[in-house]
Amino acid sequence: MSLNEKIKIGALAAWKAGNEILDVYETDFDVMFKTDTSPVTQADQRADKIIRDTLQEIQIPIISEETKQVDYYNRKKWNSFWLVDPLDGTKEFIQKNGEFTVNIAYIEANKPLYGILYVPVTKHMYIADVTQQFVYFLEITNEMTESDFTTLEQKMQKISKPDNSEFNTLSVSRSHLDMKTTSIITQFSQAGIEINKVGSALKYAKLITGESQLYFRFSPTMEWDNAAGHALCLASGLSMYQLPSKSNINYNTRELYSPYFAAGTKQALDSLFELL
Repeated sequence: MSLNEKIKIGALAAWKAGNEILDVYETDFDVMFKTDTSPVTQADQRADKIIRDTLQEIQIPIISEETKQVDYYNRKKWNSFWLVDPLDGTKEFIQKNGEFTVNIAYIEANKPLYGILYVPVTKHMYIADVTQQFVYFLEITNEMTESDFTTLEQKMQKISKPDNSEFNTLSVSRSHLDMKTTSIITQFSQAGIEINKVGSALKYAKLITGESQLYFRFSPTMEWDNAAGHALCLASGLSMYQLPSKSNINYNTRELYSPYFAAGTKQALDSLFELL
């Protein structure tokens, strides 16, 4: 097994960010609010800084939630870049329920090629290599040091691809439910589908491990919320489409908003499309 160097440095950045986040998590931290009224904490800011400092070793542009964006006229010319959410699930972080993640994706030609999703509280890291069609699991231990990430291949295990014919569990947002989503949830629940409410990009982790088979969204998200999870889906043989058009999803759009989307197994997606 050979890992691309971008995966190694992305995993290192996610691990470092997770350490910063947990340092704040254990304190009585303050909550601030952005101009769009979304919450932000010192953990978001500290994680953003250490990710940027780490990723800059590879001279590729970075789009991060917590940093002022480059003008689209210049940004649209980028063939490759990092797409980062230093702390996805700030509301869950504030509530201290553990359901928050670090999301780092490497994008090339507007498509995710590599993705890292790290869950600091459980110390579980999920790594996607879309080019090789592999998804890996890494359990972070207290003994790990920065040098361990240069030999990451020795510490990871492959995750078996989910069964595309299954559909028995649906994951939805814990904190963001709109009327359309609620209506669809009701219909699936009446059909015997289990509903699993989960915060942040953890919903993607549940897809690739087979704990759920569908995640869809009809409320606003940003590209950095979904790019790493999208990579996990593609690398594990799952699909992710725009809704309702069923078209593919591209990154680095003008406003960096994600379209409404659905991700999951073929069986689950077919079931969703029948309701739309």
